[in-house]
Amino acid sequence: MTDAIPPRLARRYPAAMGDEYAPGAVIGRKYQLERTLGRGGMGVVVAAQRLHLGDLVALKILLPEFGKRPDLVARFLREGRAAASLRSERVARVFDVDTLDDGAPYIVMELLEGESLDVTVTTRGALPATEAVELVLQACEALAEAHSLGIVHRDLKPSNLFVVTGPDGTPCVKLLDFGISKVREAGQSAQLTSTDGIVGSPSYMSPEQIANPSDVDARADVWALGVILYELLSGRRPFEGDGLTSLIMKIVTERPPDLAAVAPSTPPWLQETVARCLEKRAVARFQSVSELALALAQVGTQEAARSVARITRTAELARQRGGAGSPVTPPPSPARPEASPREEPTRAHVSEAAGTGARERRPDETTGSRPRGAIDARSSQTLMATLKGHHLTIKLTARQVTAALDAEDARAAASLLRRLREVIVTHVQLEDARLYPELRQLAEQSRDADMIAIVAEFSEGMSDIGAVLTGFFEQHGDAKDLARARAEWADVYDALSSRLSAEEGSLYPLHRDLADSQSR
Repeated sequence: MTDAIPPRLARRYPAAMGDEYAPGAVIGRKYQLERTLGRGGMGVVVAAQRLHLGDLVALKILLPEFGKRPDLVARFLREGRAAASLRSERVARVFDVDTLDDGAPYIVMELLEGESLDVTVTTRGALPATEAVELVLQACEALAEAHSLGIVHRDLKPSNLFVVTGPDGTPCVKLLDFGISKVREAGQSAQLTSTDGIVGSPSYMSPEQIANPSDVDARADVWALGVILYELLSGRRPFEGDGLTSLIMKIVTERPPDLAAVAPSTPPWLQETVARCLEKRAVARFQSVSELALALAQVGTQEAARSVARITRTAELARQRGGAGSPVTPPPSPARPEASPREEPTRAHVSEAAGTGARERRPDETTGSRPRGAIDARSSQTLMATLKGHHLTIKLTARQVTAALDAEDARAAASLLRRLREVIVTHVQLEDARLYPELRQLAEQSRDADMIAIVAEFSEGMSDIGAVLTGFFEQHGDAKDLARARAEWADVYDALSSRLSAEEGSLYPLHRDLADSQSR
């Protein structure tokens, strides 16, 4: 066991961090380990020599602790299969996917020498427009092939774009980490490819991915490319918040700071291109990476032209195949004119971003016989977007509490528990102030006794879970008795997860349906 390994990680993963992965060890009977390249919460990446060929490769190994979870193993294997199906030089090549004697799966990949774009931005700050565009166009090359095969990455970010030096000495982007990619086969409906409710890195997630991560298409990746391009040009992300809830609400409801203000040297056409990538409504964005690439071609360099040509050819081949794997089906033309790149987001945009499909009202449209004070679909979906943002924060923070307790990190656990309590209090207050009064009003106006009873039952249920959480915070908010807190937290976590699932699966659809019925 090396001194460089933090003691709490060594205690948690003794097998994975021990001599088994030490330099010189041979695993899988054909890979001799040379050095550790990196460690994460779920896996380790090591450089190894292939004994039968003598070359160096990278092995990404899932730690034994997580090899017992079928969902994580499936995600890990999906990453290998998705990357192996792509032939683009812009994707880190996968040579093999196999399993060690202890059952831990591993992926054999090309060993990359260079740095990820997040390191580039950290060390250099904002990049010149030409360089930023050329790097993003190379990422578009990889995505053009992935999208043509029905693969949506869903976790694009600078740390997953690795820059190496190509054979001719020019920078070459390699796309990494298809672990949470979503694959849609021909004739197959969208499906959630992760058992987790949170899919993606919040700073780079589109509004529709926040609302429903299982039902996204290539336009979610277009949004993420817009965030990345904004960051490369300005040295900062377009959406930042003091906490996760603040960040999510800004993504869903606010425009990013104008690039002209934060990166004045950015050409106007490029400002407009980035703004279109960051449209709240997926229908108003570029509908494919090939559309985005054509817009970025205005940079006018030979390298950009080569990338655009490759992207165009990939898109054309996909069309010739009939687009069976294409994850994007162009939506019907909207009833009202398209939003311009500078249009302020409205509550209707938030509704559409959340995938509601609610009918919009014209400003001069009367409400007919709809009761005074009744809730319309647009107001309902704005509320739902806010509450779902709370849910995302609660889930993330609850998982972090679990990790801190497992790692016996009392300080982190206490801080996370306080944060979780604050978010839940805010969530409950909003439900008490808006959701339940509106639900009772809508149910009473529907004159449906069953609806009224369901609303009352849900209201009481939230009070019960609130009492459970309050009791836990009072007992373990300081996380001094870690063993007891960890034992009791499992039950609290299960109760909280069940409550959130009930709200997402029943309560929110009930509110939406009642609101829709009044809007018609």
